[in-house]
Amino acid sequence: MDKHKIIIIALAVLLVIVTTLVPPFFGRNDDGGVSGLISENGLSYPGEIQEDSLNHSFAVTDQSEGSFMPVIAAKKMSAMLHSGFDTRMMALVYLALFLIGLCLIISSIDVINKKAQIFVCIFAAIILCDVAYTSYFNSFYYEALYLSALTLLFGSLMFMFGKESNSITAVVIALLAVTVIASSGAFGVAVAMLTAALFFTIGFWDKSKIRKPFTVATALLIVAIALSVLSVAPSIKGGDRDRYNALFCGVLYGSEDVNADLAYFGIPEEYASFADKTYDEAGKEINLENGIVKENLFSKITTSKITSFYLSHPKRLFGVFNKAAKAAPSLSQDYVSTKTDKSFLKTAPALWSTVHRFLMPGSLFVLLALFIVITVLAAISMKKMPFFSKTVIFSVLTACVLLAEPVISGGLANISRRLILFQFAYDMIILMCVNWIINAVTLHRAK
Repeated sequence: MDKHKIIIIALAVLLVIVTTLVPPFFGRNDDGGVSGLISENGLSYPGEIQEDSLNHSFAVTDQSEGSFMPVIAAKKMSAMLHSGFDTRMMALVYLALFLIGLCLIISSIDVINKKAQIFVCIFAAIILCDVAYTSYFNSFYYEALYLSALTLLFGSLMFMFGKESNSITAVVIALLAVTVIASSGAFGVAVAMLTAALFFTIGFWDKSKIRKPFTVATALLIVAIALSVLSVAPSIKGGDRDRYNALFCGVLYGSEDVNADLAYFGIPEEYASFADKTYDEAGKEINLENGIVKENLFSKITTSKITSFYLSHPKRLFGVFNKAAKAAPSLSQDYVSTKTDKSFLKTAPALWSTVHRFLMPGSLFVLLALFIVITVLAAISMKKMPFFSKTVIFSVLTACVLLAEPVISGGLANISRRLILFQFAYDMIILMCVNWIINAVTLHRAK
């Protein structure tokens, strides 16, 4: 590995560790969506909740209770250290995946012009170290785990196209990442299936007697894992909150006949007044924990039903997804908080977050047009750069899945924050395209 890559990787790793673990460290405010996860895993706030600050210390009410693996691991570390629960212990679990992915991504950058390669490596480090991403590791949002796994997946795939070879080590790392991503539910399974398809195409053309069967076998294993997860995963992973928001803040957005739309789901008209109201707003008017409400409302909201509604109402589909696309350029810096021992700081550095606003189109039509152009160019380059082209096409399809996931599973409520996985996939596409364009210009000038 080139010396400049080692230096950039070392500085990037150090910056992520410091901003995540060393005061003043960064985290994510609770928008109301993680309170259930906190109580379900045997934790509670030790005192008064400070709304404009980062709450990182929690009391352990039940050491044995827990369903989210990073929280369980952090609780065990807390018990070993005889201390209270600290989100930074949970962050260590995420960092183990994220930092490996970071190292793989930067090390995989292969630019013909070595001076330009230094620029691209620094560009990658700026993206990966942005607080808008790393602040998730000091939060209870599910996205933190899937963001770290997605980084690991992109790292392993980019490492393969950097070498133009399906390294067995990279395939194993990708398998680990996909297993974690698939656990998120139906859309995680979709990403797993795309990965399996990618590995099938890579393995099919590989002439190596060792790598070929190994890659194909891994693809089959990923399919098996995805199908097994799909059979037990919840329809919508965020529970009743996300089910409610998916319908009332998504499906019913811009509805001209709310009653008819509710009838499509078999939901009584008495809930029509909650259209465009979030779960928290509706909770002030009705007890959403009531058994009758759960039976009449939440039991009828499923991913398949929401998906079929959008497919049968294309105008509504475009309206809702275009609204989400308008929010996508923002990396939700408003949710980021900083914690010091003496004070709470609201301002977070926003270098890449600021640039990101200008590099991502805030229109669904323009975004899809851009993805089509990138896919066509990748297909044209397939013969010259098979691994790279396949990875770019995979990344575009994955980004489409990750754009659909938050809308279908949670509507437009807090959408700028919940698009984080899509935003990260888009940034990885930008990184690959920058690498691609610089090499194309360099080769053109050499002729």
